[in-house]
Amino acid sequence: MDLFRLFLKRCQAFISEHLAYLGFLLLAIFIWFLIKMSDTFELTEQFEIEYRLDDNYIFDQSPPHQVNMLMRAKGWDFFNLYIGEFQKKLFIDTKPEQGSQTLSRTTLTRAIQRQLSDSRINILQLSPDHIALSFAKKAQKYIPVSLQGTLECSEAHILLNPIRVLPDSVLIRGDLARIEQIDQWATESFSYTDVKASFEDSLQLVPATDGLDILPHTVLLKVEIEQKTNKKIIVDISNALDSILVIPSEIEISFEVGLSRYQDIEPEDFKLEIQIDSNRSQKVLIAPILLTDQPAWIENIRFTPKAVEYIYKSAIDH
Repeated sequence: MDLFRLFLKRCQAFISEHLAYLGFLLLAIFIWFLIKMSDTFELTEQFEIEYRLDDNYIFDQSPPHQVNMLMRAKGWDFFNLYIGEFQKKLFIDTKPEQGSQTLSRTTLTRAIQRQLSDSRINILQLSPDHIALSFAKKAQKYIPVSLQGTLECSEAHILLNPIRVLPDSVLIRGDLARIEQIDQWATESFSYTDVKASFEDSLQLVPATDGLDILPHTVLLKVEIEQKTNKKIIVDISNALDSILVIPSEIEISFEVGLSRYQDIEPEDFKLEIQIDSNRSQKVLIAPILLTDQPAWIENIRFTPKAVEYIYKSAIDH
C-alpha cells in the first residue's frame, strides 16, 4: 500500500513538472498549423462529367467522362472546400441540333467554378482542356440475340428443349445508317460442359461500340435437360419403286432419345433414300443409303446396313 502511494505521488510530480511543456508544445503546433494554412498549395482533382442530351439524339463518338484539373489556393480555401458539400461532378448542357459542339477551356472552367463555389481557388490546368462533341439523330429497332458459346451434356443426358434466352431480342439505338447494317446481337462467349441438370444463368451481351446503345445489357439463359436412353426402330427405304427389288428392304436405326420422347418416335419420322440408277443392263446394283429426314431431338444416329442391293424386277423375268 505504501508503494502504491509512493507511485501516485511521483506520477503527480511528473505531470506537474511537464504539464507546462506539453501546453507550450500544443500551442506551438497550433500556431504552426495556422501559419501553414495561410500558405498556397496546389492540388490535383478529378471531376466526373454528366452530359444532358436530348433523348432523340446520341453521341456519334463517345466523349470523355472525366476531366482532371490542377488547382491552386490557400490552405484555408481548400479546407473550407473539402469540409463543405463539394460535389465532384459537372453537368454539361448539349446542343445536338447543331450537329457538333465544342466545350472550350473557358466553358469547362466556368462549370467547375460553379461547383467549387469559391472564386479564390484558381484552376491552373485542365486535361482535356477542351471537348469536341458530335451528335447523330437516334434511330432504333429490335434485333434477335445470337448465342455465342458451347454446351455439352453429360453422357447420360440430352436437351429437353431448345436453349432459350429471355428476352430473345434486344433494342438497339444509334445512327440510322449504322443500325441498318446490324441484324443480330451476340452474347459474350460461354462454355458449359458435363451438364446434368436444367439451369438458368445470366449472360452478358457484347458491349455496344461508340455511337450505339443496346437494352438490356444482359439476357437470361434457360437450359432444360433430361436423362436419355437408347432405342431401335425399323424403317423402310422411302423411295423404293415398285419396279425394283431392294435387299434388304428394311433398315435398323438406333439412336439416343430423351425419356420423355421415347414413345413419340415412330418409323414415319425417318426418311431413308437410295439413288436409283436408270441403267438396267446390270442385274444387281448397289446404292448407299442416305438419311434425309429425322426427328429433331435424337442423338448418335446409326443404321445398318450402310448400303443395299437392288435389282429391276424386269431383269429377273429375263
